[in-house]
Amino acid sequence: MVKTGGQNAYQFMSGFFFGMQANEGKPDQCYKDTALLLSDGAAVYNDILQIAAGNATANQTIYTDADKLSADFVSHMPDCNWAGFATAVKSLTTTSGLTSAIYRCIDNAGSLTTDIGYVKTCSTNYYTCGKGIAEIAKVFLGWGL
Repeated sequence: MVKTGGQNAYQFMSGFFFGMQANEGKPDQCYKDTALLLSDGAAVYNDILQIAAGNATANQTIYTDADKLSADFVSHMPDCNWAGFATAVKSLTTTSGLTSAIYRCIDNAGSLTTDIGYVKTCSTNYYTCGKGIAEIAKVFLGWGL
């Protein structure tokens, strides 16, 4: 059973961003930027928990933290090629794009088998689970950070 929680979500997203890199053997600037984005996201998550617990001061803090997350995301967009992500997703709505995705999956069947094994660890290893899901998405989309 998968358990939710701040640390589990952080580990999952850390693995996800690692797995989405274009070249995992050589971490690029985008991957380095994700540490900041994860920290910003954790701050927003903690604010939500505080609001849910009735902490009134967190109502203002969440705006500040969400602003920082948004600003950091926008400032790091060029490093991560998020526009390429949007293009890759949009291509799946066309016959040729979907056909290409299927061929990529066939061509990478061996690594996808390994990645599916990583996904099976979701209940015990959130980092590896996130990495596996990202690697499957990367093959399917033909896009990485």
